[in-house]
Amino acid sequence: MSSPCFLIFLFTFIFGVHILSIFRDWYFLFPWLDTPLHFLGGLFIGLSAIYLTNYLSRLFGDRNRLEDFIFVLGAVSLIGILWEFFEFGLDYFYSLGLIGFQSQLSVADTIGDLFFDILGGLAAVFSNWFFPSSSSRRADRLRL
Repeated sequence: MSSPCFLIFLFTFIFGVHILSIFRDWYFLFPWLDTPLHFLGGLFIGLSAIYLTNYLSRLFGDRNRLEDFIFVLGAVSLIGILWEFFEFGLDYFYSLGLIGFQSQLSVADTIGDLFFDILGGLAAVFSNWFFPSSSSRRADRLRL
């Protein structure tokens, strides 16, 4: 599930829908669209973190599920928080130019975004735990 091809596809899909949503006003037409994109973003970051740890386990040895959980949750949380800071910065600088675009609607929106980021990361961890044959547990065959 976290093969490089799937990760590239998932990133391209998220990025494409996000760009289309901005330019076609889908975020205003479909206010719920932000939620699945945050979930998919958390899933992407989680699967990428798992791919990275599986690759690095060849160098540093195996790790346990608790280490996977902490690393993935930390990576997803960090990227989610940085994304929210980025959106806040966009709102701040665009409001100075009076363009009228706002990506941060409220504190509740920000907390909801972070919740779905983390939920997507947890889905990545659990998919790696319960379906190891479909994940990148095949670290011996990974090539960069």
